[in-house]
This record gives sequence, C-alpha cells and structure tokens, in this order.
Amino acid sequence: MLIVAAGVVKTLLPLIPATVLLAPLAALALLWLRAALHLGLMQESREVPVGRTIVCPNCGHATPEHTFCGNCGISLRALPKGERQRAEAAAHPGSGSAAAK
Repeated sequence: MLIVAAGVVKTLLPLIPATVLLAPLAALALLWLRAALHLGLMQESREVPVGRTIVCPNCGHATPEHTFCGNCGISLRALPKGERQRAEAAAHPGSGSAAAK
C-alpha cells in the first residue's frame, strides 16, 4: 500500500511537493519495518532457552548463557568456540577442561 501511495505521489506531483509527501511515507515504512523486526526478534528470544551463568568474554560480567550479554550486549552466539569454552570455564571453575589445568 505504501509503494502504491509513493508511486501516485511521484507521478502526480512536481519534485518539491512529492519530496514533502514521500518523506513521511518513508518514515512510516521504516517504523513499520522496525516494529516487524522487533516482533520477530521477541518471538525468537522466547524460543531460545536461557542457560547457566557464564562470564562474558567482552565485559567480564556474569550473564546467563543466551543470545546476547545482558550487560554489554555482545552476541554470545557469535563467539569462537574457544572463547565460549573459556567463558564457561571462568563461570564454573571446578568443571570441564579447566579442572584439568
């Protein structure tokens, strides 16, 4: 619907009035896109279980093992496997490969 409205405005009006009318349409489209992305991310976050507590390798704060750090916001899923294992070992010093060292 927004694309049709933008096409009608662009064909019927000269440059300045068309720009004045297209700017709010573009802003409305961006707000709609933001709302749709937010809804999708919120639904996806409910599907990912919250794990045990780990230490964030970026900021060093304790955070639940989930998609992002609760303190600094870094993606915990995008960490290399070695970083994730060190974060888990730092949170649980008596378990895993850290106990053997």
